[in-house]
Amino acid sequence: GEILADRGRFAEARARYDAALASATRDNRRTQQASALVGISWVELMTGNYGPALEAAERSRTLSEAVQNAWGMGSAYNLMGNVLNSRGRYTEALGWYQRADSVFATLNSASARSSPANNIGTIYFWQGDYARALPQFEAAVRLLDAAGPEEVDPDARSTYVGNIGEVHYEERRYPEAERALNEALGIAAAAGLVRLEASQLTILAKVALAQSN
Repeated sequence: GEILADRGRFAEARARYDAALASATRDNRRTQQASALVGISWVELMTGNYGPALEAAERSRTLSEAVQNAWGMGSAYNLMGNVLNSRGRYTEALGWYQRADSVFATLNSASARSSPANNIGTIYFWQGDYARALPQFEAAVRLLDAAGPEEVDPDARSTYVGNIGEVHYEERRYPEAERALNEALGIAAAAGLVRLEASQLTILAKVALAQSN
């Protein structure tokens, strides 16, 4: 499901997650139920269905807390933040991201901590506070680097580096923006991440237009 979602094949991803949830529910495997609900929430978020996305994230959180699965709790908290962030509920989102980071810190997972670090940066970005957004995005990349190449998710790295490029674009540092966005595009293209490729190309077009004026 995750690979399909990363490639923008959301209907297929949702079908996989639904099947996984049904199987885990039949066998009363709550950790697996929570994991499937995280995937369902992500698909709903990516397709703009914020109500179902929040509902699935809350169900995942409840299940993970019930069995005290730290990884599941951190993932659900991070996802709760993503849904609320998308709705402009930034203060609530920040709280969930901070809770996610605290949980991931107990697991000593640099790669996991990179996600809430990046997501906090998006709050500042959408608020137009680029001076605070950029260090968050850079910190997310450093956390991925600290995790080592075997843990690096190309989706995450492309997203974080692309976010750095977007800050440079907004701040009119066009050469820096172009370098970061081309790096992000290369990562996405190599991994077949169509959704991210389209996003990076869109911003690169804006950079090119700005430099031509």
